[in-house]
Amino acid sequence: FLYDPKFGLFNYLLKMVGLPPQGWIADSREALLSIVIFSIWKTIGYNIVIFIAGLQNIPDSYYEAATIDGSSRFGVFYRIVFPLLSPIHATVVVLNGMWIWNDFLLPLLVLGIGNRVQTIPLAVANFAGTYVKQWDLMLTAIVMAIIPIIIVFLAAQRFIIKGIVAGSIK
Repeated sequence: FLYDPKFGLFNYLLKMVGLPPQGWIADSREALLSIVIFSIWKTIGYNIVIFIAGLQNIPDSYYEAATIDGSSRFGVFYRIVFPLLSPIHATVVVLNGMWIWNDFLLPLLVLGIGNRVQTIPLAVANFAGTYVKQWDLMLTAIVMAIIPIIIVFLAAQRFIIKGIVAGSIK
């Protein structure tokens, strides 16, 4: 529906602005872009709910104090709201990073097995054949796939804990 080369919504929008239609899923280079676009579309609603909850936890007195001090709307956002939402940003980045990094079904449907371009979960699945499982290669690939997520989590851990504590104390 969205990625169809002839009748898809994205190609229709491209034609409206004068750009040529794309083979979103047919070409392996554009297939990764289509996975990124779909992943953003899939998680945007959840992210908006998290950000709205974070915005509702900011007291009105902060906005009023910044306005009395002569700050513009952009200044209030940049100096007050954005720093107070840093735990929310960290939580969204870590959760979405884990979901997108570990996504198996969407890349399987878009890219297929044995394609030249693959995501890490698809490459790990290639080590498991019908009759033979290469456990040594599979476990090595799994450890290599987990390392970036652990690094991102450790870097954002203090923000996540601050956000959890701030959300639990009223």
